[in-house]
Amino acid sequence: MPCVNTPSPYLITYDPSNPRLEMTTSRATVVRKGETFNYWYCQFSCHNSFKCYDIFQLMSAKDIDRVKKGKLFIVLDNGLEPFLKSADSIYYNIVMRGIPAQQIIFMSSVPNMIDYVSNLSRQLGEDPIRVEWYSLFEEAMWEVITNQLTIPLDTLPKKQYNKKYINFNRRWRLHRPLMLTLLKDKNLLDQGYISFGKSDFPQDTWSSRWNEMQRYYSNDRDILDILDRNIDIQQMDPMYLDTDDLVTNRAEQTNSTDKYYLDTYFSLVNETTYHTKPGYDGVPFWSEKIFKCIGMKHPFIVATAPNSLQYLKQLGYKTFDGIIDESYDLETDDGKRMIKIVNETERLCKLQSTELENFLDQAKEICEYNYTVLKNKTEFIRAMN
Repeated sequence: MPCVNTPSPYLITYDPSNPRLEMTTSRATVVRKGETFNYWYCQFSCHNSFKCYDIFQLMSAKDIDRVKKGKLFIVLDNGLEPFLKSADSIYYNIVMRGIPAQQIIFMSSVPNMIDYVSNLSRQLGEDPIRVEWYSLFEEAMWEVITNQLTIPLDTLPKKQYNKKYINFNRRWRLHRPLMLTLLKDKNLLDQGYISFGKSDFPQDTWSSRWNEMQRYYSNDRDILDILDRNIDIQQMDPMYLDTDDLVTNRAEQTNSTDKYYLDTYFSLVNETTYHTKPGYDGVPFWSEKIFKCIGMKHPFIVATAPNSLQYLKQLGYKTFDGIIDESYDLETDDGKRMIKIVNETERLCKLQSTELENFLDQAKEICEYNYTVLKNKTEFIRAMN
């Protein structure tokens, strides 16, 4: 068997003061099924992982020797997260301690990670590690529609829609309370199904995030004006849909949300990444949020890092340019991009009669195409170098 270490370690080190090491029995062989070369596999959470756990202690001396002789690869899987600094950790804690860069395969969820790694390796005077784009959440949704969904949803029927969009939120990443504030400013909150309530982060409160928004947008008069005239949103009651548990991660698709896809005609997706200033991980990243739309045959506007839609197209999918103004994706200013997103949301919410029917016809065609692309997928790992 090409994987030499089953069970394999999963390093969970988001909180470096309380790291956890779990051993998984099937992860490696499922992820890289059909692999022909020998490899040692490790899944890890973030840039802290190889500080908290020394890979030279995790691996046997025999396997380390095989790696150094070019007879064994180390596969490091960070497919769950969009952290650029994970690459730094690999270099500082593994490569610069004697492991050949060419024997390391870095599975990243960031579609342009190779650019970061290339620059980093030049700066450090080291060889580039091998980088792969691992579309883990695309693979997870593929498994749902091939193994669990016997009948795909028949979305976008021609009917009267009391609610226009879905907007799921769990953790309060800064762009999510910002979006809700802009939606309120446009009187659009009651036009959609929205989840927004207490999460598992203690700092996820209106007062905390409000102060953070004011600091982040301290030089953006348009955003500050919107915040000033909607300060009462801080007294808004929590909003729940299929569950009031917004602590548990719900990356997997369940039929408890089917009715929301059936009763709306687009998704307003708050992706994991958005803000682009240092410290906010503002990189392209496609999580389960976007692939749920594809699997549920639902059109989408997506709030994420700029210039991200190109990477969906690289995976073979169509976006909705022509029936949705996707110029927001090209806007690099975070405040202006959100304003464009909410303005387009407002336009779509106002579609009626013939305009709405035309939108539904064209959107349905794209959604069916994307669903077929996903269903026929066979590869979810792309080599970048």
